[in-house]
Amino acid sequence: MRGKNYNDGSRRLVGGSALGVIAVVLTIAVALIFVLLLYLPLTDETNKAGIFGKGQEETWNKIVSIAYPEKEIGVGSEKDKIYLRVTYDNGETEDVPLSQMICSGLDVTTSGTQTVSLSYGGFEQVIPITVKDVNCVLNYSASDGGRIQGECHQSIVSGHDGSTVIAVPETGYTFKEWNDGYPYPTRKDKNVNETRDYHAIFEKTQFVVFFFYDDGTVAREDTVLYGEAATDIPKMSDPRMSVYGKTFQGWSVNESDYQCVVRNMNIYPQYVKTATDVNVTVESDQYGSHMGTTDVNEFGYYEHDSIASIIATPYNSREFDCWKVWGYTSPSAATPEWIEVPKKSATGEIKVVVYIGDNREQCTFTSNSVSNSGSEYMLTFVPNAYMDVIDIRAQFVYNNSTVTFINYQNSVKNNQECVIADIPYGKTLGEALAEKVTTEDGANLTLDSVGMLMPASVYGYTFLGWYDKLDETQSLVTVNKIFREPTSLVAKWEKLVYTVVFDYSTADNSDLTYEIEVVFQNTVGSGGGVPTALPYREKYNFIGWEDVLTHDLVDDTTQITVKEEYLSSNKNFVDERKIYFAPRWEAKEHVLRVQSSGSGTVYVRIHPLVGPTEETVIAGEQIIFETYSYELVFRADVGYYVSSYIWQFENDVPIKQTNVSEAVSPIPKSDGNNFFTVTFSPIVYTATIFNGDAVYRGYVEGVAGSDADTVSFDVHYGDTVSLNILSPNEAYEISDIRVSGRIGGVLYDNESIERGLAGSHTLRYNLLLENCTSNLTVTILYDSVSFSVNVKAPDNATIGTTVFNGTAGDYEVAPEQRSYAPNERVFYVIEAQEGYYISDVRINGAHYDIYGSVSDSVVFYDWEVNKASYGVGLRFIGGVYYYCYGSVEYDGATYMYCRNVADGSGKIFIVLDALNERYEAVDASGAMNAAVPNEYFEDLSSYLISVLAVDKKGIGNSAVEKDRRVTKVKMMLLPSSNVNIAVTAESVYYTFSVAESSVASSNISSVEVVPGDKVTVKTKPITGYTVAGYYLNGSEEMTPVSMSSSTQTFVKEFLNIDQDYSLVFAYELITYTATFTALTNGSASIREQDSADSYVLARSHTFEDLKFASQIAYVITAAAGKKISSLTVDGTPYPVVENMTSYLFVWQSVRSSLTVTIGCDDLVETGPVSGGYELVCNTSADSHVATSVKYGSDVYLTVLAEEGYYLHSITVHGKLSADG
Repeated sequence: MRGKNYNDGSRRLVGGSALGVIAVVLTIAVALIFVLLLYLPLTDETNKAGIFGKGQEETWNKIVSIAYPEKEIGVGSEKDKIYLRVTYDNGETEDVPLSQMICSGLDVTTSGTQTVSLSYGGFEQVIPITVKDVNCVLNYSASDGGRIQGECHQSIVSGHDGSTVIAVPETGYTFKEWNDGYPYPTRKDKNVNETRDYHAIFEKTQFVVFFFYDDGTVAREDTVLYGEAATDIPKMSDPRMSVYGKTFQGWSVNESDYQCVVRNMNIYPQYVKTATDVNVTVESDQYGSHMGTTDVNEFGYYEHDSIASIIATPYNSREFDCWKVWGYTSPSAATPEWIEVPKKSATGEIKVVVYIGDNREQCTFTSNSVSNSGSEYMLTFVPNAYMDVIDIRAQFVYNNSTVTFINYQNSVKNNQECVIADIPYGKTLGEALAEKVTTEDGANLTLDSVGMLMPASVYGYTFLGWYDKLDETQSLVTVNKIFREPTSLVAKWEKLVYTVVFDYSTADNSDLTYEIEVVFQNTVGSGGGVPTALPYREKYNFIGWEDVLTHDLVDDTTQITVKEEYLSSNKNFVDERKIYFAPRWEAKEHVLRVQSSGSGTVYVRIHPLVGPTEETVIAGEQIIFETYSYELVFRADVGYYVSSYIWQFENDVPIKQTNVSEAVSPIPKSDGNNFFTVTFSPIVYTATIFNGDAVYRGYVEGVAGSDADTVSFDVHYGDTVSLNILSPNEAYEISDIRVSGRIGGVLYDNESIERGLAGSHTLRYNLLLENCTSNLTVTILYDSVSFSVNVKAPDNATIGTTVFNGTAGDYEVAPEQRSYAPNERVFYVIEAQEGYYISDVRINGAHYDIYGSVSDSVVFYDWEVNKASYGVGLRFIGGVYYYCYGSVEYDGATYMYCRNVADGSGKIFIVLDALNERYEAVDASGAMNAAVPNEYFEDLSSYLISVLAVDKKGIGNSAVEKDRRVTKVKMMLLPSSNVNIAVTAESVYYTFSVAESSVASSNISSVEVVPGDKVTVKTKPITGYTVAGYYLNGSEEMTPVSMSSSTQTFVKEFLNIDQDYSLVFAYELITYTATFTALTNGSASIREQDSADSYVLARSHTFEDLKFASQIAYVITAAAGKKISSLTVDGTPYPVVENMTSYLFVWQSVRSSLTVTIGCDDLVETGPVSGGYELVCNTSADSHVATSVKYGSDVYLTVLAEEGYYLHSITVHGKLSADG
């Protein structure tokens, strides 16, 4: 077996091969066990080869002894818990449970010394084992601060498990560990084999106490044992314990809590606030931007009884105005207010007393300039404990303000009336207006008596004054206004009131009057609405009230606004503020309805009270008015007349008219609805059809369905006559149609309606005569039918005529044009010239598949492919055309398998007389199945299909791949019209294909070749492979080839290509040889590692057929009394160790042939040395090192390469003496 000190290594050889070498040194005189394991640092390339890894001798690592060092076991011990010591010949040991060995003579239930026989791994041993009936004692105890839960004193049979105990800590203590280092409080000792004392160790619990500052940061961190006092406590002298505006009151826990610590604690300081909150608001401008800032302290509060100061600083282009404090003006004041503290007086500081809060605490506020800067001002005061909060405002203003006057009634100037820029703070509006003379566009300002700006007047409004745009109350400003910031003033207008007059003067009840008052831009309804008394007038309907000037209809929702018409032509609106509304009238209307049939037009003549008469077309309904008189005019269209009309109120009897093209009727009822019906009838003509003659006569469908010689019928003016004319049968055609009469405005005199009918094989004709306006005569002529077939063949093909199933050469060149009667079948032969094939057949421009069963009128058959018959003919049996796939002779009968050309259905015939084409159909599923000559076929049909390869030819089956190089084919044609046949032929080509392979690449995969050309194929196998031969066109026999091992590409030429080729190369692995030669005949033997066959090297032995990249291992053994003294691989010497008698030669990856030369000398005897054994080392430089070593000791060997050399390989071996 393989020892545990076995290790793989590797070495790199010249030429890319890898050899694994294991050297075996057999010593004779010395009983030595010595194994030296050296791990050699290898490169990646070297490690791939694996030197030490294959085929060690089976004499290694044998068992030499089995022992039980403990000698004793307890009664009842389990075998899988008793471990025995197994020792190997390489000195290594292994502990193996007794349950894995074959054991006899051991009774664990009986005490005493027993002789036990053991067998393991083929090795047998007898040892003594003593079984003792003894108990082991386990004692468990605890230190201070804990106790043991469970059985503290346990008596246990050796080899058994103890019971569970738990070390439980007391309050304030924590379990640390057991005295044997076991870290968990719960333990259960298993497989007890000795008495032991176990002690649980406890320790006091530690807690962490944190003291914090007021800002939340840690002031002190103290680690305290359970029940003891925290000692590191912040002192009041610590500056961070002093907090502005707050007084320390104590800690967040009682002092007793941190004097006796029983938990982790976070302790926070407790303060009481001794300051007054001060809220300072800085005034913002209309855009929300502050105009200055203050230096209120970071806390927002000020300590009691200390002077508090706040400085106000304006921003650029701003200045400080004043302070304001929220409070009471006196102790008796009822409500608080903002009390102003001016920034300073002429003499300096200003003091203002304000009473703060509900308890009216007196506080003096002092304002003064800061260092006489003139821009910054300080406010000082002293808060006390009775003031909870003080609210202060710091007010700032713009140095200069721009005032914009906005007038939304002034749209010309974008609502901007005037702008006064840069008014210094303190100057009044009146003063600024007095200095402003004109507006921006140069217009003079208009000021009123007090100096206020006056805008231009607006219709419907009166001007009231100006107000601040930001003032929600819209209070009017005065000329004394002082501006703190840029301001927009908006003009304020008030609407005027107008009188609305409703005028009845045009009504029959003109004595009525009605007036209301409406605020400008309000609705009529807001002033009382339109009058409820409606005006009336004979023959008119009252529509509503309308504005006299604009003529717009008005109602309660109409707004009173300024309109252009009011300003340009109505002084009443401007001066008197009056608007006039009058009734709108509409004549009463009725319905005049006219229903007409036929072709004609109805007109209505209108006679107004004033003005000329009008005439308009009426279609359907029209409105008529009581204020007018009317009459109707009926006019028939050309070819029609007025046959009747009816007025349906008083006379529902039609008024008949005869050939009257125009009739006039008055409308009797002018104050009601009128309904008329008028009929226009067409003028009638006669149409006569002359339908052929007594010999040729067809059939006429349509108005006069008949096959008579002469047919007559009526035709109305403008009618369309549609006639379907049919020839008597397919043998006759319509040759001419002649017409007389006026059709579509054109006069025909026995003229042909269409040229070219004769010879067009027209069997059906639709004659359409539109807009007939006279008597008609139609003459139809018939003639016999024939079809022409035109053929066109290229120079490289021929089209010939033949008879059905004529012989292969039995045809004559077809004329370019030939005529045929209907139902006459025509047979053609299409043949390509030498070197060409038929590439396309087109009939009337349509491409036809020459392998397809096209239709009953076009059928291809008798194909020749590459000059060879395809094997499918055409037979006409029982009135049906069949494709015949061949016949089979069996049991005295000839069976022929066919398929119907039309539907592809199969049929079997017995050939009775082939010459005269006499056949008899066979029932393939009946009794004839007895004729099946093969037991593998179910019936005669499947047998014939298989034998004749019907499915492989598959005419009409597009799924079957067919050779398209057809050189000759026959075609059966049944013309039903004139036919044009065109044929195209192209040069024949063949396909040469080479099968792909995973172990080689070829220069072509598939190529098209012209006949007679050559193809050169090149294939290049991958490394390790060669070309063995090739298979051509599916042949089962391989054509062998010879390819030199040094040649990378195999080349093969195929000449005079005359068919399709399919080429498959056969590849195989390259093989090599290994030759072993002994310098002295018979001095060594060689064998494959996995083979028992050994060859004595009588000079040499060669191993053949070694596969590329395979791994081969050989064992070289010196003859008795000999040692291997030298080893040369392909001329390269390799080092050998002293007295090496066996050599394992491993060829990791075969990639070339090689030669190994072996030299052998007489074996050198060695003996023991003083103090132990001898270690002998040899190097490739023939240096010799020997040293003595003691049995069982470790040996370390350092090998150093000289300068210019590297460590190539190390081989090591030793042997164990028989007596151990």
